[in-house]
Amino acid sequence: ARQRVLLADVLWHLHDVAQHRASAGPSIPGPRLWGLVAGVAGTGKTFIQQFVKLFCSMFSCCSTSSVMVAPTGVAADNCGGSTPERALAMDGRSSKVLRGTKQLPLPTSKQQRVAQLQEQYQHVLALMCDEVSMYGRCFMGQVAAAASRCFGGGEVVDDEQPLWGGLGLVLFFGDFCQLQPVCEPDGVLYDRRPPRTVSGQHGLAAYQSLTSYYELNEPIRQDATSALYTELRNARHGVVISTGSTRSVRIV
Repeated sequence: ARQRVLLADVLWHLHDVAQHRASAGPSIPGPRLWGLVAGVAGTGKTFIQQFVKLFCSMFSCCSTSSVMVAPTGVAADNCGGSTPERALAMDGRSSKVLRGTKQLPLPTSKQQRVAQLQEQYQHVLALMCDEVSMYGRCFMGQVAAAASRCFGGGEVVDDEQPLWGGLGLVLFFGDFCQLQPVCEPDGVLYDRRPPRTVSGQHGLAAYQSLTSYYELNEPIRQDATSALYTELRNARHGVVISTGSTRSVRIV
């Protein structure tokens, strides 16, 4: 899908959200656009993020109508966001259990922080998460659980399926051929083995809830016919071409 297709879908989604709020009661779930935006470096993922932020601000007349998170401080700085620990008061990303329940309540300090975030995020329309390749199942489960605590005033409680705090727009960006998660107890998101932990089960359900898929395949920053772009694509797939020979390598 090209960038304009995704942006058009986002605009129509926000239009449907506005109509839903005008005609339906708050107890009725609104339209959802939960998806994954995949593409190699230079295909416009950051461009899309910036325009989604702008669209949300225009529709809500509020500059804080979207939240952007990324797995590391460097990645968060690059996309103008924060880590989930800071933005969502998330529990330990490698924790095998899910806190925030009656059986495993959050510490008092985090409960206070969550209450502050619920007030701060009352106008939020979208959650965007960058560098999806670095999310493992436990990490994804913790992010989904933290989102449900912080958004929607904490009133949208997850059942067996993550509900992302009632947000209608949830987008993950990245390239699965890039960096994988580090110290992840329950494997990568697309692991075919069944989850072994509670947070891993929740993370797999959260990943499967991203039912819309967009692949950005048109380079924006580089010339698609340039030798540099060709070499970058080959390296991404673990292929090195030199002196007329082709061989496969494992990128670690």
